[in-house]
Amino acid sequence: MATIEFMEMYNYDPKSRDKKQNEAFRNERTSHSKEYREIGNFATGVSYYKYFPIETAIKCLENETMAFVEPSRWNDAYESLYYEADYSEVSTNYKDHPRVFATCATNQKYDEPAWRIYSGEDNICVQFELDRFQLRYAILKSLKDNDSIYEGTVQYASKYIIESIGQRTRTNPKSKVVTNNKFYDEFIAHKGKPFCVDNYLNLLLLKRKDFEHEKETRFFIIKNQDIVDGAEKAKEKTIEISDATKRQIVVNRGEVMILKDISWIDILKGITINADSGSLPYKELKKAVDLMIDTKIADAALKDDYKKKLTPIPYLVYGTKPPIIKIEK
Repeated sequence: MATIEFMEMYNYDPKSRDKKQNEAFRNERTSHSKEYREIGNFATGVSYYKYFPIETAIKCLENETMAFVEPSRWNDAYESLYYEADYSEVSTNYKDHPRVFATCATNQKYDEPAWRIYSGEDNICVQFELDRFQLRYAILKSLKDNDSIYEGTVQYASKYIIESIGQRTRTNPKSKVVTNNKFYDEFIAHKGKPFCVDNYLNLLLLKRKDFEHEKETRFFIIKNQDIVDGAEKAKEKTIEISDATKRQIVVNRGEVMILKDISWIDILKGITINADSGSLPYKELKKAVDLMIDTKIADAALKDDYKKKLTPIPYLVYGTKPPIIKIEK
């Protein structure tokens, strides 16, 4: 039985242990009319974890950037199901289902499948441990005036439930009995209120139960200019034909938004890489980390502290073979 439920939205109240940081966050939000809202209750803990192919990790550190993508670029079609849905029967207001850009993180330190999923062509993956407050502050500061950021924990359900949420009634796949759809009442007609962006982003937090191990959190950016212009979401598809197989492939054309001036030196709490410390990928990553620290910090003692804290840690679970097991008689 699915346990997904509509999550109410709240204005995020910064909770850093540093009062000056909290005040800086609030000033950034109010002086530039930016909005940071939490969807439901934030997961507990002080860290998020984010995985990158090593090329992307190095590029982020060197350029001080972070990528947000349109949901139409997500790999699993069920994730973008409600980004590309037709809302014309429940809303005529573009603001209720605007164009969004998203990125994700996980709430747990060890997510074994992620090391494979986020590996590049060389099978090297990097995990960033991120300070939650500093991550939120960095994203907020990088937004343009009047833009909004939303953060919420992903909910997991069967694909049957996910694809039927937009229907007022549901047909039991086994008994064929038709009943009122409680998930429609919860997510679409929530408490009899008009459909709005709260409903929309709750739908974008749904994911197939197969991925429940990820314990994912998503960050959504809604650009004010897109709302003002009534810009269309990039939901068009094109057909590409493979030269080798002649197969037709449907390609989504969602866009990527790059946030700039991301202060990774403030956000990072630790770095892990699935490579040996003597390998070239490890050395290239460490070089990028040291350069970031040398560029940002002048004090020699503080510089050494940061280099010790952010020295990449080798994680060789996929890089070494286990010993040969001898079966005893």
